[in-house]
Amino acid sequence: MAKGKINPHCPVTGCKSAHPHRQDKHVHALMLLVEKPHLMCGYVIEGLAQLGNSACNDLANRNALGFITRQRQIQELYIKTLYLLLIADTPEQAHMLSGEMPNGLTGYYRNVNEIIFHSRVDWEATTPGLNGDSFTIMNTLHDGAHVSFKSLVMAKSYFNHPEFVMTPERFAQSIQDLISKVNYMHGMFEAGKPREHVLDGVQALHRPARYWEEQQAKARVE
Repeated sequence: MAKGKINPHCPVTGCKSAHPHRQDKHVHALMLLVEKPHLMCGYVIEGLAQLGNSACNDLANRNALGFITRQRQIQELYIKTLYLLLIADTPEQAHMLSGEMPNGLTGYYRNVNEIIFHSRVDWEATTPGLNGDSFTIMNTLHDGAHVSFKSLVMAKSYFNHPEFVMTPERFAQSIQDLISKVNYMHGMFEAGKPREHVLDGVQALHRPARYWEEQQAKARVE
């Protein structure tokens, strides 16, 4: 993300900031939290919990549009947290916190997917839809976040196919899974573990059960 033509105030390609990001008092305050990453993790945990509770209530009340619009907020907070605290260098962190463009989910997701998710979570793969059409998870997240007309129409029939709809309980568990991973980061950072060790641990948390089964099988053979 930092290659190509460089702004003298920011190494992120495409950033048009006319001054170093940290000159902004709000960015400076946020960077102080990043420098104590367990504190930032605390804010993220609270944010995920609140967004998750809101989405669960929408499911329980069959408020499809509310649920659809929440999805990117939850995923974006998680993805950006991983990139901010485990991958980005200091100038990139300041750029992220400034809100200056480019700052979209797609770029951060691609890096997180490669480095942390082991390229297993393909949100950009085309998937067949129910009516002979196709979609990608990424485009669906964007549509919902921007309350596109497509998402308005989708919301009308969202509960017509209950086999594809999560129960509030199952969705709550998926949120708890994200929170538990950020809580792991919180504990590691609070204990003073270096970032590379926290990254190793988070990468391990995102490996599928099949990977650990294969490792155990190899260990038994050896």
